[in-house]
Amino acid sequence: FSNANFHQAQMSGACFTAAILHRTDFSQAQIDRADFSQVQMSDANYARANLENAILSAANVTQSNFSDAIMTNCVGVALKATSTNFVQADLRQCRFASSSLKNSNFLRAKLDDADLQGANLKG
Repeated sequence: FSNANFHQAQMSGACFTAAILHRTDFSQAQIDRADFSQVQMSDANYARANLENAILSAANVTQSNFSDAIMTNCVGVALKATSTNFVQADLRQCRFASSSLKNSNFLRAKLDDADLQGANLKG
């Protein structure tokens, strides 16, 4: 998908495994329980989206926006998120163990009980 508009879409439980998502707009979308495993994502917008219980394991995310997104219980083991915006995102109980989160912004993000063991947060 390139330049696709899913703004406010209702896509709970959708499967995007190994998809290429370039400049896609998922802002305010209901995509809880969706599977984004092994996705290649760049310049995507998930602002204020609901990604509760979503799977982002082994996804490669670059310069994307998750500001104000609800991502509680999200699983992103071995996630690679570079220069990505998580400002004010709700990441409580998310599992980003062994992930690379270089140059990403977590300003005012909720990280209560999040698992970031072995994650690289440098840059």
